[in-house]
Amino acid sequence: FLSEVGKTELENIGLGETFDYPKPSGFVKIIIDSMANKDSIILDSFAGSGTTAHAVLDLNKEDGGNRKFILVELEKNIAKNITAERVKRVAKGYSYEKNGGEVIKVPGLGGGFEYVELGEPLFDKDGTINKAVSFEDMARYVFYGNAY
Repeated sequence: FLSEVGKTELENIGLGETFDYPKPSGFVKIIIDSMANKDSIILDSFAGSGTTAHAVLDLNKEDGGNRKFILVELEKNIAKNITAERVKRVAKGYSYEKNGGEVIKVPGLGGGFEYVELGEPLFDKDGTINKAVSFEDMARYVFYGNAY
């Protein structure tokens, strides 16, 4: 049942049937609300369709919270075309057509996000320095690692 609700939610947002078993944002919202406070940073290391961001933005609008989220999605096409797109749409608002032809306008939840792509890993699978990493990138890593 939950995945059916999640599928309908994604279809309404305009992202079609992109995932077989998406979680509905209302379900994730309940979990976040019960486990985090209004200033928490929520980490989703398997972001998929962006349900966690949707839930966080919805909770912030609902209770005036200042929660932030960090989403990680390793599949570049999913990250750019689904995860980031969902966050944009729920933040700004979207509309969809019901079966009867009625157009439903869903107001934006507000908020925003920054989309970034990571570079080459510093270490390879054997734990040695990756030869694809430039000296400049390595220097940045060392500098930031020692900035605290």
